[in-house]
Amino acid sequence: MVVVGNLSDGAFKTTAVLSGYSSGTTWLVFSAFTLSAAFVTTGLGKRIAYLLIGKIGSTTLGLGYVTVFLDLVLAPATPSNTARAGGIVLPIINSVAVALGSEPEKSPRRVGHYLMMSIYMVTKTTSYMFFTAMAGNILALKMINDILHLQISWGGWALAAGLPGIIMLLVTPLVIYTMYPPEIKKVDNKTIAKAGLAELGPMKIREKMLLGVFVLALLGWIFQ
Repeated sequence: MVVVGNLSDGAFKTTAVLSGYSSGTTWLVFSAFTLSAAFVTTGLGKRIAYLLIGKIGSTTLGLGYVTVFLDLVLAPATPSNTARAGGIVLPIINSVAVALGSEPEKSPRRVGHYLMMSIYMVTKTTSYMFFTAMAGNILALKMINDILHLQISWGGWALAAGLPGIIMLLVTPLVIYTMYPPEIKKVDNKTIAKAGLAELGPMKIREKMLLGVFVLALLGWIFQ
């Protein structure tokens, strides 16, 4: 509506109003937002989470690394850290915490406090690792272009932020585990994962299609 209004009243020239739509960056972020919604709608994000819980979630420290791997997988296709953490990661991890008897009001230190802190810190890190992991990165890239006159590709951004980001992701759950040690150390992860996957059912065709599109999109962004 804003675009139509500006065109109709002659406030801006047509080329100026529509210039943003010719930018590859605009469409790259738009495609990432679309993939983000698809991860929630198809349930693929949940499936990945429960698979990770079943593999490495046998301890509370392991659950901390579940948040790392899950967020790391979803970050390139989710340009909103709020949507990523609040829409996919948090509901699943919160249900795990409640299943382990950790209520926000009564017993947060059993495991919930540790997991929530892990989610928060991990999301902050992954948001800067990929250009498409946070909408604010678009503004940062524009400032880099304007001030330093540098053109940075998706792959170049990921390469530059990759090493410090990976180091942060590796140490974050361990540091939080040391600072806020949970009362529970062992987790019946197999039962939790089995129940979650049973609720989702067999992998659907739309999940497989989304996985294929996601892999192709990543390859396209990396080698653009």
